Amino acid sequence: MNKFLTFVVLLILAGCGGSEDFDEPVSAPTLPLKYSVKLEWTKPQFRLDGAPITPNDIAQYNIYMGQSENDMSLLKSIDEASTTSTVIPDLLSGVYYISISTVDINELESPQSDPTRIQL
Repeated sequence: MNKFLTFVVLLILAGCGGSEDFDEPVSAPTLPLKYSVKLEWTKPQFRLDGAPITPNDIAQYNIYMGQSENDMSLLKSIDEASTTSTVIPDLLSGVYYISISTVDINELESPQSDPTRIQL
């Protein structure tokens, strides 16, 4: 299965209110930066045995994520076969591994794609 990952980073800004009655400057609290990652992939064209798979054969995609490529868990399922992208919001700085699998209409799940490493 081919996979393409595109990263979109969103910066969340926090402000604080102030009053003209203060003589000392007021600084905003420091908040951890949160990131969003946009994943994009292409639909598989073949099954593991080489037989073609059509969009009508696809029931869902499963997205797996973890902070180790050997310890990923199901993050979300996408039940729309025509969907080829999703956004994972609210990630803190760090290393993440993401992979995807395809589930057919007979509930047969492909092996997960090779994990992709993301450094935020």
